[in-house]
Amino acid sequence: MHHVNFDQRIQLVDGRLCAVATAYYKDRSLDVFRTFDDGSRESRNLYYKPLAGYGVSFPGETERCYYLYCGTKTELEPWGSVPENFRPCLGWDKPTESEKALVCDAHPNFRYVLQKADLTISEIFELLPIWKEHPEVELVVAAGYWKLATSKILYRLSKPTLKAWFKIMRENPGKDYGPEQIRRLVKGWTARMIELKQNWPCRDFCEAELRFCEKLDDHSIILYGDYLEMARTAGKDMSDPYWHFPSDLQKRHDKLVRERRNAEKLKQAAFQAEYAKAVKKWLGKTFNGRDGFSIFVPGSVKEYGKQARALHQCIVSMNYSAKVVKKECVLVFITLNGKPNSTVELKIKGRKFSVGQFYADERAEDIHPTAEARKAFQKWVKKYNVPLAA
Repeated sequence: MHHVNFDQRIQLVDGRLCAVATAYYKDRSLDVFRTFDDGSRESRNLYYKPLAGYGVSFPGETERCYYLYCGTKTELEPWGSVPENFRPCLGWDKPTESEKALVCDAHPNFRYVLQKADLTISEIFELLPIWKEHPEVELVVAAGYWKLATSKILYRLSKPTLKAWFKIMRENPGKDYGPEQIRRLVKGWTARMIELKQNWPCRDFCEAELRFCEKLDDHSIILYGDYLEMARTAGKDMSDPYWHFPSDLQKRHDKLVRERRNAEKLKQAAFQAEYAKAVKKWLGKTFNGRDGFSIFVPGSVKEYGKQARALHQCIVSMNYSAKVVKKECVLVFITLNGKPNSTVELKIKGRKFSVGQFYADERAEDIHPTAEARKAFQKWVKKYNVPLAA
C-alpha cells in the first residue's frame, strides 16, 4: 500500500457524468475513486492503514501483513463502497473547456453557475446534487459564499429570512461568511465586528464591547482586553458605562494598573505580617559557626526568593511561606560564608518536629547537603533544644 498523489478528470461512465480520481505512485497509476453527479461515490483498491491513513494497493503487488510479505498478490477490485469517512486530498484540478462542455451537456442550466464561479472539479461535483434540488445556490456561489452554498442550514430557512441573508451576501461579496456570521450581520452587526470576533483578542467580547472596539486600532483593542480583565478582577461595576466603555482608555487602563499594584503591595504586607507572627518565636535563633556556616529561620518572605534562585529550589513556586503561616512546617536556611547553601523543612507534628526535605543546590550533581552542613544544622538543633521526633 502506498501514499499517492491524485488528479481528477470529468468523463462519462455508462452514460453517467462523473469525476474520476487517479492515484499516482512513481510510474504506476490507477483510477481509485469516482464521484457521480447525483452525489454517489465509489472506490477500489483503497485501504486504511493505522497511523498512516489511506493509501492505494496497485494490482500485481505483493501484500504486506505487519511489514512482512504475505505472498498474496493484489488484484484489481471491482468498484464498490467508499471507506467510511474517506475524504481524499484531490487537489485543486480545474476542469478543461471540454470537461465543462460535458457538464453543460448533462445539465444545461448549470452553465450559469460555471460562468459565475471558478470552481474546481471537486467543487463542481459537491455542488451538483445541491443545485439539482436548490437551483438558487447559483446566487450564493456567485456571491462567493461557498460555506453557505454547501450548508444544509441555508435551505431550511423561511423565505423572509432567506431574502435577508441574500441581501447580506450582496452587500458583502466574496466574504464567504458562515451561517452564524450571517445571522449576526442580519441582527445589525458590522463587517468590522465580525472581523474582530474572529480575531483572538476579541473572541470573548460581547456585542457591545465589539461595537466599542470598532473605532480602536489593534494595539488599543489588546489594551482594552487587558483593561476589562483588570476592571472585573478589581470588582468594578461593569454595568456602569463609565467602567465598561472608558472615554480615555489609556488613562483608565494606567489607573487600574496603579490600583492593582497598590492592592498587591497591601496584600503582600498583610501576608508578611501573618508570616512574621508565625515565625516570631524563631527569630533570633541563629547559629553562626566558626567554619562559616549560619543557620536561621528567615524573618521575611522576600528572603525566600534569594534562597530559591541561588539553590534552584521550589520554595517560592510551591508557596512554602503559606505552609509556614498555616503552621504546617518551618523552613530553616543554611548559608556558608553568607551565601545560600541548603534548606531544611521542619514538619510540625504536635509539639515536635521532623525533618522533611533537606536539599542543597537542586541542579548540582549531588543535591544533598554536605556532612559539614548537616553537622552545623545539628548544632543549631542542640543549641536551641528543637524537639525532633525520633
